[in-house]
Amino acid sequence: MIDDVLKNEFVELLATNFKPEEINEIGRFLLDKKYDHYTISGTERHITISSRKAALILCDTMGSDRNGGLLRLMQFVAGLDGKFFLNRTVELQRLESFLTSMTRRGYQYDFKSGKIVPAGKDSSRLKNWGALKNDKIYDCTIMSIDIVKNSELVRSHGQKVMEKLYFKFSSFLAHLLEHYDGRLWNWAGDGGLVAMTFKEHEIRAVLCALDIQRSLMVFQLSPDYPLSEDFFLRIGLDSGKVKFNLDTGKIVSDVINYAAHLEKQWAHPGCVAISETVFHALPSKLQAAFPQKDSFEGRTCYSTPVIA
Repeated sequence: MIDDVLKNEFVELLATNFKPEEINEIGRFLLDKKYDHYTISGTERHITISSRKAALILCDTMGSDRNGGLLRLMQFVAGLDGKFFLNRTVELQRLESFLTSMTRRGYQYDFKSGKIVPAGKDSSRLKNWGALKNDKIYDCTIMSIDIVKNSELVRSHGQKVMEKLYFKFSSFLAHLLEHYDGRLWNWAGDGGLVAMTFKEHEIRAVLCALDIQRSLMVFQLSPDYPLSEDFFLRIGLDSGKVKFNLDTGKIVSDVINYAAHLEKQWAHPGCVAISETVFHALPSKLQAAFPQKDSFEGRTCYSTPVIA
């Protein structure tokens, strides 16, 4: 069942990307060659029908079909992205935002089949947020996280104890990421990559990174914390264009490389290091949390205060 909020978002998607006559043509393609929004709405032909009204008429008409007409319309329109239709290549603006909203309401667009299917219980952990498309480029912030001196910890405590730590830490991390709408793109127990995209992704990523470092003490105070000593994290962030692949382990990106290098080669234990790209996307109040300034791989970088 498509709720009114999702329907209204879809109306806006249609109105943003198609002219009134194009929306009318979509109706003719899906319903009947005689489909006409003037006739259906009882509007006189000398009155201009706006894109939004045309979209609303089509959605109401398709929605009256109890056999999933509105869902079929959504599937069809989502599948037009990047395709040639109505004498032009369709590039849908705001599609990702709509698909993300759809996922949050229990539906997911399957790019392989072109169908909208139930999102399942773990929709909040979909690596593409139910919206990113293979081989399409998106603005993302990448966070590289690593446990400091992991090899020494393995030698001191043994692999079995460390695997217990990895499991508990990944659960702790997943809980925080859900709050900031982040996704684990690659994880190897002692570290990996987190991604964020959509609105204010740089700000959310930095707040999440700071939260991870600050919350680590609480994690280590837990009664079932398996080590007899504390450990530290290094975190590095960069932001920019990333070409998405659903197999996120295969994504090759300068953004990922810089975030990983920044974390491993410049960030100090217990600190968050960010690139100048991320820094300049932050409000001044948040920039103040990064007083350390330096140069790394030819770019300016910033860090939270180094722990003595």
